[in-house]
Amino acid sequence: MNCVEQNCCIDHEGKHFCAGGAIVTDKHLVAYPDKLNQLKDWHGNTIGTWTIVSSRPAIFFGYQSWQGSRYYFMHARLTDGRMYSLRGFGVGMMAKGKRVQL
Repeated sequence: MNCVEQNCCIDHEGKHFCAGGAIVTDKHLVAYPDKLNQLKDWHGNTIGTWTIVSSRPAIFFGYQSWQGSRYYFMHARLTDGRMYSLRGFGVGMMAKGKRVQL
């Protein structure tokens, strides 16, 4: 299940917005954690599950991040069984990482 999502644009209040979408390769993953511990692509399709490994306050160079108050380290398992180590700001935000070889 390798993919690079296409058509990740929406129109809202007369403006056009585009996102990078989800990316799944044998080495890297970009996806979106949801509040039910499901990992989603940009269009809301479930591509796996995720769990929090650890977190820390999101303070970089002495300043609070504008993206969130906590930075999370996560494990993800795709529906085909591949495992990835992810980092990001949690639910509703993009998470990205690398494949973990078991």
